[in-house]
Amino acid sequence: MLASLLSIVQAATSLAQPLLVGLLIGAVGAGQNIVGLTTLLCVLLIASAGILGIQQFILSRLAETVVRDSRKSVVRALLNMPFASLHAYRRGDLLSRATSDTLLLRAALLQGTTQLISGAITFLGALIAMFLVDLSLLGMTLCVVAVSVALLALVSRRLKALSVASQESIGQFSSAIERALQALPTIRSLNATRQEIAAIDTAADRTWSRGLQFASVAAWLTPVTGIIMQTSLILVLGFGGYRVAQGTLAIASLVSFIMYLVMLLGPLSQSVGAVTALNQAFAADTRLHEIELNQSEDDETTHNEPLNGLHVADHPVATVPTIEFLSVSFHYPDSGRIGCDNVESSEPVLQNVSFTAYAGERIGIVGPSGAGKSTILSLIERFYDPIQGVVQINGIDSRTLPRPDVRAQVGYVQQEAPILAGSIRDNLRLGAPLASDEDCLNALHEVNLLSLVDRSIDGLDARLGDQGVNLSGGERQRLALARIILADRPILLLDEATSQMDSDNELHLQSAIAVASRNKTQIVVAHRLSTVMDSDTILVLRNGHIEAAGPHRELVASNEFYFSLASQQHLV
Repeated sequence: MLASLLSIVQAATSLAQPLLVGLLIGAVGAGQNIVGLTTLLCVLLIASAGILGIQQFILSRLAETVVRDSRKSVVRALLNMPFASLHAYRRGDLLSRATSDTLLLRAALLQGTTQLISGAITFLGALIAMFLVDLSLLGMTLCVVAVSVALLALVSRRLKALSVASQESIGQFSSAIERALQALPTIRSLNATRQEIAAIDTAADRTWSRGLQFASVAAWLTPVTGIIMQTSLILVLGFGGYRVAQGTLAIASLVSFIMYLVMLLGPLSQSVGAVTALNQAFAADTRLHEIELNQSEDDETTHNEPLNGLHVADHPVATVPTIEFLSVSFHYPDSGRIGCDNVESSEPVLQNVSFTAYAGERIGIVGPSGAGKSTILSLIERFYDPIQGVVQINGIDSRTLPRPDVRAQVGYVQQEAPILAGSIRDNLRLGAPLASDEDCLNALHEVNLLSLVDRSIDGLDARLGDQGVNLSGGERQRLALARIILADRPILLLDEATSQMDSDNELHLQSAIAVASRNKTQIVVAHRLSTVMDSDTILVLRNGHIEAAGPHRELVASNEFYFSLASQQHLV
């Protein structure tokens, strides 16, 4: 509103200048004193420039605020989006929307909005002034202006469509780069570098081609509009000069009219850039709005009581259900999934699965790849909800509980053990932001990882690369487990937590897990039976069904598949 008000004032000071110039010419011709008019004209020039500078700062501040708020809104939407929706997009494209697309909003505010607001005011003011100066010259001018406006309207719609295509191709290009960087060791080991470069080059060519299509349309606007403006100026000069020669128009009036004509044509010239910027912004806003329209993972709860973690000190072991699966069936949406071990999204992953994990109990889950083991953990974490059946946490249907409340009870160590770029301390305190340095060191000691701190003079401030690239697989898993130990959640989910460790570290870590999980409920997914053979109950999962359940010795004696696994691993 302030910028618009300043636009009106700035336009008024600009529109007064041709009038003063006309009066000056008349005063000079009449031999009158021109000091007052000259001083007033200088004041108006300085005031116009000063107001324009202030207006530009206000709009720049507004533009930066809009970009910041848009980025916050998009990031909030992305990080709260359900996994099924999130994996319908490629990560590079999402990054492009949150960065380059939001920048186009700033360009629209600085270039498009500013020019349209001030230009519209100046245009209308000049039009009125020209009407007062000479009606016949105005009629000639309007005929030419109408052609220019029609051209802008015709091209604007085409520019928006081309801008959307161009920005989508930028997102695809970002995705191609992100994919290559993420899998660079694999690409190089397979001598596939040239193939990936060719694929990225193709994406770059596609981006170039679509950008060129947009530029080819936008490029014609400026010269064509320029021809129209020059034509109008030539016609006014010619016809106005003729009328001056005939004595039907004063020279001062012609000069004033020409100055107003320049003011009128200026906004038309600026509107070419404004239309381009605004169409890019509209396309960017469409892509951003698409993200923000996605349903948030946050949902309402129909349960009024808080979800409290169970402590075995208050309840006898194996008498209080902590987690219950009641006839649970599930299949992944076609748009994708995260952390699952089944590759066929169209087929059921779990079918009629039922089991109970009591407070303080340790449940092991074994089975072939694709059986649905990791999916069970994803359902407990409410990354997804069951298609049929019920998952209960502390006797409450988890779907009636807010996801943050559920996850506040659960510590989850994923198979791939993701590590965030940042310091060791940042990674450890992710789930326990108030933990002290002593707590962090104790957690590292529990998982036999103090060497990670000792080998750097920065200690806990030592930096870790993206995905923990400067750590071994075993170190990443141990750091992820230390993070969960520090978070101190009553339920622990371990998905192949020792799969990348040598025997010595596995034994040490199992001892740490035993200490850290005392009085906690554990659900452990493993291919190595040695990891789960001391569990209270082991679930044998095959083809989405629980084929058998019981302690290790019972399963060895009663289940052929489990006996086969145990034999292969020399555990019988």
